Amino acid sequence: MYKLYFKQAWNLIRQERLFSLIYIGGTGLSVTMVMVLSIIFYLKVASLYPEMNRSRMLVAKSGSVVKLKDKGSSSGQLSMQMLESAFGGLKGIEAMAAIYEDYGTEYFIQPENRKEDIPVAVGFVNRDFWTVFSFRFLEGKPFTQADEQSGIKTAVISRSMATQLFGDEKAEGKYISLNFR
Repeated sequence: MYKLYFKQAWNLIRQERLFSLIYIGGTGLSVTMVMVLSIIFYLKVASLYPEMNRSRMLVAKSGSVVKLKDKGSSSGQLSMQMLESAFGGLKGIEAMAAIYEDYGTEYFIQPENRKEDIPVAVGFVNRDFWTVFSFRFLEGKPFTQADEQSGIKTAVISRSMATQLFGDEKAEGKYISLNFR
């Protein structure tokens, strides 16, 4: 019985090639679009590495101040002090990660014993960043509260950056300059 249906469908496809192409193409395109949108939605909300606890996260990317009397406004990234005052008193907060990305400044690394500048993307983070996000460290460890309070300049770099800077040598404990500092 199914053989008859397939034979009839095949004959219809051969007789009406243009419409068959449109029907099959349209069906394929709609299924593809649904799959792409499903994948994008999943990537935005699922707990994936390194954001393993997305269901427990509150994200505040920026803030704005509106002056009612002067009718002016200003907006930008939230400072740690602003985060503490806005969210620090909320019940149930386990950790508050802060990430500062300086979009207006270009950053370059100057490796030891080499005369070149390597452009890099830099993000400044606080200690709780390593609690909120689950990164796997190949060498070393995240900076501690003591490091943060003492003002020790610590960099956490990716594997590809470590290979570019130090080759096969261990990167832990090495010195680099960021914009000649």
